Amino acid sequence: MMGFVDAPLGQFLYATVEAVKIAIEALRANKARATLTTLGIIIGIVGVVTTMTAANGLARSFKESVSVLGSDVLYVSRTPWVHTGRFFDFRNRRHLNVEDADKLERRLERAVAVNPTLDTSRNVKFRSEILENVAIIGTTDRHVVVSTAVPEFGRFMTAFEVQYKKPVCVIGSTVRERLFGA
Repeated sequence: MMGFVDAPLGQFLYATVEAVKIAIEALRANKARATLTTLGIIIGIVGVVTTMTAANGLARSFKESVSVLGSDVLYVSRTPWVHTGRFFDFRNRRHLNVEDADKLERRLERAVAVNPTLDTSRNVKFRSEILENVAIIGTTDRHVVVSTAVPEFGRFMTAFEVQYKKPVCVIGSTVRERLFGA
């Protein structure tokens, strides 16, 4: 008759029990090393999980911000959206203007709308209130066709106002609240 230790399963269990005993004795003998190793593993796992969570959050945020443009929008610019440090390759390109947009619209027969925009940051003042570095977007009445943004109150500018260069603007809620207290 075979003994417990001679059987393959018995040998495996015996070896496993012995390995666990040796590991426990090593942990008792080297408490500081064991603690630091465990702490290093925990910090590494937390770091990887945090990094992956942040990366996934940034990717989701980018997708949401780009989706505001719509899935059927073509963006044309004299410079790339993401600058790679090659500014001098693009700085001397001429600025696009409304006439360029009109030419593009005539050539793109199936386009629902072509909407030129120009953005900058400027200080905005009303009476004694000044807001610094306000994002300003110069656009046309066709902006509402290519964007999901709509005014919360009032209306957007009209084609008449754009054509005759009327001094009108649409302001965001932050500008409204800070300048007019409304």
